[in-house]
Amino acid sequence: MSGTELREEFIRYISAGNCTSVKDTGKQRWTCLWCKGSWPGRNSTKALAHVLKLRGANVARCKAKIPRDHHDRYIQLHAKNRARNGKNQVVNEEIDAAIESQQSDFSRALTDRKSTAQSKRAANKKRGAAHVSNASSLSSLRSSPPSAAAMSNISLKASPPLRSIFAGDDGRIQSTLTTESPNPAAEQALTTAIADMVHSLGHPFTTVSDPKFKRVITLAKYVPSTYKAPSRQEVSGELLKLNYQQLIKRQLKTLKDNAEDFGLTLYGDGATVKKMPLLNILASGYGVPAAVLEIVDCTGHMAEGGKKDATYIASLFKPHMRTLDPEKRTIDLLYFDGASNVQKAGEVLCAHYPRATVLHGSEHVVSLFFADIAKIPHMQILIKFYKRLYGIFGSGSMHAPYAQSQRQSSNLNKGRTVGLVKAADTRTAGYFVAFMRLLRSREVFEATLSSVAFNDLDFPMKYSIRDFLRRDEFWRALLAILRAIYPCMRLLRLADQQVPAMDKLYYCVRRTDDLLKESIKDLSAFLECDYGRM
Repeated sequence: MSGTELREEFIRYISAGNCTSVKDTGKQRWTCLWCKGSWPGRNSTKALAHVLKLRGANVARCKAKIPRDHHDRYIQLHAKNRARNGKNQVVNEEIDAAIESQQSDFSRALTDRKSTAQSKRAANKKRGAAHVSNASSLSSLRSSPPSAAAMSNISLKASPPLRSIFAGDDGRIQSTLTTESPNPAAEQALTTAIADMVHSLGHPFTTVSDPKFKRVITLAKYVPSTYKAPSRQEVSGELLKLNYQQLIKRQLKTLKDNAEDFGLTLYGDGATVKKMPLLNILASGYGVPAAVLEIVDCTGHMAEGGKKDATYIASLFKPHMRTLDPEKRTIDLLYFDGASNVQKAGEVLCAHYPRATVLHGSEHVVSLFFADIAKIPHMQILIKFYKRLYGIFGSGSMHAPYAQSQRQSSNLNKGRTVGLVKAADTRTAGYFVAFMRLLRSREVFEATLSSVAFNDLDFPMKYSIRDFLRRDEFWRALLAILRAIYPCMRLLRLADQQVPAMDKLYYCVRRTDDLLKESIKDLSAFLECDYGRM
């Protein structure tokens, strides 16, 4: 159970008569109806601690005598909360372990490569049986013991999770120097340096909470001050290539390990990025929702007069299929979109792999459904109107209407600005997503159009836009359309999630059929309505 679901379950339970939430001076509060105590916010964890009379939750304990059945229910909810927190901790530990394992393989591969290169250089110089030292960036950890003076402020310590990296040739962990003395000035300097790096380089603010960044900070404690970070040529060249090779090797191993029991799925699609014709080849299996096998640049093939036809696409997939399943026993599913060339390529591959079946991707089928709806003449009118509406109130190109709508949006959404979505013809169901935001913003537009500041403005199409937005049949039509196709909108979300969703997909398809039948009267009224030249 997620944190949101837990809070909602507790709120539903307490709203039945045990607790209530009220608004006081614009701020939300919750009140315990057992002891009549009141606290700001809407915190289910504190509310549970209050009624269970727990210590250390930064909330007063309930003084009332709570019936046994309610108390038992509170205990169950508290147990669910603890289980959720424990699950989150396990997931974080699994992520850290996966990162450590992947980087350990990367580090060993780099060490082996540099050791081999050193051995060859030593042999060429005929220096005999020269000792080849580890050339890894971590080899400097095996340093001489510190002096007695240094021991006063420095402790000898090795981190257990890093055992696989810092272990010596004899299997024992080498002692490393880590400072344990408090140094507020150094901590503040590091904090400001990290913040400045994120701000200056334009990194996402979530970088500082990323597990890989935290691992960098952890490993930095175990290298001497003479350590030099790899150059940009090394990061973009040798290290990038080696990291890619190790990652592909791990992915292929994971895919093959459980293929006999769960099978393998291959899928792909064409893409054009900066005028380059590309083809993505991916695989999926147990424990690996998406493994990128190759991104093929088809520029050379197209320059020679070739095409992205079924024969060419199948020839790109065959080498990867032979690598993953040389005996043709485990590949049982191929996914492509509805384009004829990739579907024919799937049939060609199925002829070579008799156990495989080629299917359409659900997201592409749904996108075709929305594309067909968007071709209806009345829908074209709505799309054309939305483009003009976005140009006035959403893009910011017209400063005054945009600023006024943003202010009204902030006033009506508790200080948050919720604007229009920029839709695109190439985005799947982009305009229908934009229509949902438009429907949500009805009160914003009503407030904006009724304001004195808007009436003082003078710009083209002001009165036609205002009259159109004030027509009730327009909003009823928008609601009828979105209500009928809402399950298909959910299908698009399901296609982006890495969770089993076949049952939900079937449910959404059935609900779409039912809602189209239920909404036929409203939709007919929409099609019969005259919307003028908008």
